Amino acid sequence: MANYGIARHQLVTTDPVHIDKHLERLRHADLCLDTFPCNGHTTCSDALFAGVPTLTIEGNYFQSRVAASLMHFSGAEELICRTTEDYVKKAISIYNNQSYLDRIKKGLRTFQPGGPYDIDGYTRKLESAYRAMVEDYLRGEMKAIKVADIEVG
Repeated sequence: MANYGIARHQLVTTDPVHIDKHLERLRHADLCLDTFPCNGHTTCSDALFAGVPTLTIEGNYFQSRVAASLMHFSGAEELICRTTEDYVKKAISIYNNQSYLDRIKKGLRTFQPGGPYDIDGYTRKLESAYRAMVEDYLRGEMKAIKVADIEVG
């Protein structure tokens, strides 16, 4: 690590813990560095739950596009790189520019209740749609419910 200018205390590894504790300690991170060619699907989501932006490389296949999709949604498209070279250059740039990182974090849309992607709210709306479908079925009525009618947020 020292060969790359990374001090031992800058890289922290920990034992597995409950999700609440995991998200709490994740909030102390400045930036999540995504993997490639298989993106961190849940890892990127966890980072966003904790308010931590993710630097990623967008590939051509599903497994290498998930984090980019999440970053698009979160309003941090500038963290989506096209090449490994761009990824390294952007990581170094962010590391050397705290105000740049602060600006990114301030503008980040995260997965918080009441936010643009309110998972609890979405779940309630989806459950309501399921109840309506069952009730319609029991009455002998078949109605179409468009997924677009179940809004996120």
